Amino acid sequence: MATTDEYSPELRAALERLFSLQTFGIKLGLGPVTELLGEFGNPHYQFPSIHVAGTNGKGSVCALVASVLQSAGLRVGLYSSPHLVRFQERMKINGVPIGVAELANYSAQMMPQIERIGCTFFEGTTAMAFRHFADHNVDVAVVETGMGGRLDATNILAPLATAITSIALDHTKHLGETLEQIAAEKAGIIKTETPAVIGRVAPRLRGVFQQRATQVAAPLLFVDDFCRGLFHDLTFNHTLASFLVNGRELSRVRIGLVGRHQIENARVALGVIEQLKERFGIDDRMIQNGFANVAANTGIRGRFESIREMPRTLIDVAHNPDGAAVLADTISTLNGNQRKVRFVLGAVQEKDVAGVMNALKPLAAHLYAVRANSHRSLPADEIAHHAEAAQIPTTIAGTVAQGIELAETERTEHEIVVICGSFYVVAEAIEWQEEQEKQTREQTDQSSRKHFTESAAISPLVKEQAGASNDSGQDLNADELLEQLLSLPKNPLTNGPPDEQPTEAPTEQSTGESTAAQKGLTVKDWQPSEQPRERLMNLGARALSDAELLAILLRTGRQGEDVLQMSRRLVNAFTNLTELSRRDFRELQNITGIGPTKAVTLAAAFELGRRVKSAAFTSRPTITSPADAAGFIGPRLRDLQKEQFHVLLLNTANQVIRTEMVSEGNLNSSIVHPREVFRTAIIESAAAIIGVHNHPSGNPTPSREDINITRQLVEAGKIIGITFHDHLIIAGDEYVSLAEKGYV
Repeated sequence: MATTDEYSPELRAALERLFSLQTFGIKLGLGPVTELLGEFGNPHYQFPSIHVAGTNGKGSVCALVASVLQSAGLRVGLYSSPHLVRFQERMKINGVPIGVAELANYSAQMMPQIERIGCTFFEGTTAMAFRHFADHNVDVAVVETGMGGRLDATNILAPLATAITSIALDHTKHLGETLEQIAAEKAGIIKTETPAVIGRVAPRLRGVFQQRATQVAAPLLFVDDFCRGLFHDLTFNHTLASFLVNGRELSRVRIGLVGRHQIENARVALGVIEQLKERFGIDDRMIQNGFANVAANTGIRGRFESIREMPRTLIDVAHNPDGAAVLADTISTLNGNQRKVRFVLGAVQEKDVAGVMNALKPLAAHLYAVRANSHRSLPADEIAHHAEAAQIPTTIAGTVAQGIELAETERTEHEIVVICGSFYVVAEAIEWQEEQEKQTREQTDQSSRKHFTESAAISPLVKEQAGASNDSGQDLNADELLEQLLSLPKNPLTNGPPDEQPTEAPTEQSTGESTAAQKGLTVKDWQPSEQPRERLMNLGARALSDAELLAILLRTGRQGEDVLQMSRRLVNAFTNLTELSRRDFRELQNITGIGPTKAVTLAAAFELGRRVKSAAFTSRPTITSPADAAGFIGPRLRDLQKEQFHVLLLNTANQVIRTEMVSEGNLNSSIVHPREVFRTAIIESAAAIIGVHNHPSGNPTPSREDINITRQLVEAGKIIGITFHDHLIIAGDEYVSLAEKGYV
């Protein structure tokens, strides 16, 4: 289990108790999970579901189905296993993992019963997920089995549809040693009068599924009978294919997962979606959007995923011979059928490691044998033994991080690194990547902070927040205060490369000022984490405001108007842009002649196009009183265990144009910085702001700190020209308006 700093000691202890149940192995059967769910009101009866089993591909099928349902505007639960880095990944709603506070609450309530009943780790986790989905009123949940099907803890569901992706020899100790035995266990999820979709399976296995379907009177659909797929193209970021579904053509569908095998997974997903179309109003456009944006919508990771592009480093959760063969086929398609791959590979016990090696052997230039930090992992020297038996040049590397670093150091030009073999190995590769990125950010931030403190004075208003002082001892003027609050430029001339010049020359009046004041600050002088281009590359295009996206396209401003100011003006002036399809910049930069710079620019343009189809003006919520504001945002804050500070951005008609959480504190306090409160408001050209935060204690009475920050925000709003209307404190169903109390 990957522990994180955000876990409280109590939650960490509860999860350690839960994970300790893995020590007792796997116990198949529905009795314990039935009793456990009964103790908590049978939450699995409170939402409709889709149930998916299979040896390989079930995680991808679940993600594809969930993504399409999200594109249809539904609130979708997704339960998958195992997690890669953080336990919360197992249970998501619309791609967002369960919150730490809610997980802590479930753990405290359920662990005594889990231990009393004698549930396994997976049974306890499954029950928590079903409670999470029920408590949040999901429209539908997509649920992946853990292992097998008939006796899997998830098989307590009564789904709308079931699906079985593939059958291969895996988990033979528990499911049987023949394909027929394994197929019979998987077929156990087929329910009475519930449509079942079966992926591509060996012809001799059809009878196994037909027998089960006949027993329970379930409609049975084999994908080979109703859906055809045509492969078009493959990149390191997507698969392009067309489908013929029951005589209806879906042309040139972009699947945001990589590999010809994803066409097979997409066929199964389409079969499931066909059963749900009328109930949920799904059309072909939603299918196209859902498939294209599957990673962004669901957070699925580790399926032939590039974690570094120059040079290319990939992760993949292939962990059995069939999965390894699919991985090898994908690499061959993209990289040429040559020995140009350095594999970093580890495996868990009871896996056919020799079969995996035979599948990878034709492409392996070298293999680095590693052992992930799990009691189930095989020793690195045992991995090396199987690799050497397959005549693959091998190094015993030790840990996953050591293996990656060795592979990246020793790779030659045109070689790629692929990290695979088990979920544990891929999880540690992701953690390694995150640590590398963190170190890079810290180094950059240190450099930026040094530059900032050496080049700018800090206003008295910011002084209390930043712990710094103004060298002159004098108050800064409004322009300087605004610059300090938001790190926005006073009068930048350019935001492009050195060879790009401002459209107008500096005026004679500016020539007498200091060099720094004459030049002003450009977007490039901001901290890297604040620069629009860097924010897009780190967070994705969706994280940026419209003005920031447009600033990336324009690149340069002009005398008296920097690029972000110009972008805000154009966003406000023009509203009839043509809707464009969103493209990931990683995909775009692989197109000949585009490159990273143009790719980011195009990604921003496409994301802008996606956003221009706005809701009707009258459909925006209008705030006319504190009660309106509390009713609008109060439900989001009602059950939180941490203090959060949100802002409602209003236009001149007092309509909500955007909401944003600007800070999150511990159980007792939430520190609010004026800079964060007003930053987005200025970018969006808001006319007014309402601040809202919660008191988890249940007492809405404002503290001295609440009153002080309210007064600071009111004064900052006067200087900036954006009215700070009110500050609401939410406590359960009650609220207090500081405007009504006379503090605004």
